[in-house]
Amino acid sequence: MVNCMFPKVSICIPTYNEPKYLKKLLESVFVQNYLDYEVVITDDTQDDRINNVINQYGDSKLRYFKNEKRLGSPENWNEAVRHAKGEYIKIMHHDTWFLDENSLREYINMLENNPNCDFAFSGTLCEFSSTNETKVHAADEIQRSLLSENPDILFAGNFIGSPSATIYRSTVKEQFDINLRWVVDIDFYIRVLRINKEYGFTPKPTLVETDSNRNRITNECINSKKIELYEYIYLYNKLYRKGNKKAVYGSVIKQKFMKYGIKSIRELKDLEITVSKQAYYIKWLVLISSLCTLKVTVTRNLKRAYLSIFGR
Repeated sequence: MVNCMFPKVSICIPTYNEPKYLKKLLESVFVQNYLDYEVVITDDTQDDRINNVINQYGDSKLRYFKNEKRLGSPENWNEAVRHAKGEYIKIMHHDTWFLDENSLREYINMLENNPNCDFAFSGTLCEFSSTNETKVHAADEIQRSLLSENPDILFAGNFIGSPSATIYRSTVKEQFDINLRWVVDIDFYIRVLRINKEYGFTPKPTLVETDSNRNRITNECINSKKIELYEYIYLYNKLYRKGNKKAVYGSVIKQKFMKYGIKSIRELKDLEITVSKQAYYIKWLVLISSLCTLKVTVTRNLKRAYLSIFGR
């Protein structure tokens, strides 16, 4: 029996413009054969386009909240979760939709069948508008093994996917960091899985994600020197702790420096990026990446050179 007051799962949809995508998502929700859900929509749009779409349905399971001021991503995600009443939280960005009528049940089953886990994720069917091609994104066995050993491995690459590919229990109280946009999901996953490493998974794609939405965060952040460097250094400063495998963090930061040709701390400061915390290690990575860019062989003895340049 469906409990309208306290549903099993809250489908949280943070929206901003693009009503056609919201309509497609809602239509994929209404055909689900799992019915114990509510839909929470928080709206950052300045006009009434999103509200007009919702009014077309008049479904009692829809709960709509117009933000008094634009919250931006990811605070709009947090706002949707704050309104949720369900035992499970299922975030769906409004440019994604469920693959078929069994999708929501697949997500529920991942948590129901794994009572010791708080978090689960699935495969995603990715649509590429430029080529009209599709590809299934799903973590492989090696990636899942590494994730079980140490969730910090996600710092090297997000093989889980977007928050739309996940579901988690409402007892998880972590929020999305409003200081981040590009690696905000990585940060969230690492913090959640540090608390409880157990997770549910299915390689089966249960949702579709498109790259045709012009308001996608990816379009703004991808290959942005300032955003990428700032967020990875911010995340390094935030998440790195004694006992973690520094190689995971260091190799990624070094790769970012090499990608953008960073050869000095001054270049980071010119981008208004602060490196005060863990500055010793960051400076060392800058030197290494600079030498690698210049095709100079890096050896352990270069640490002496580093110390003579930067000091402790």
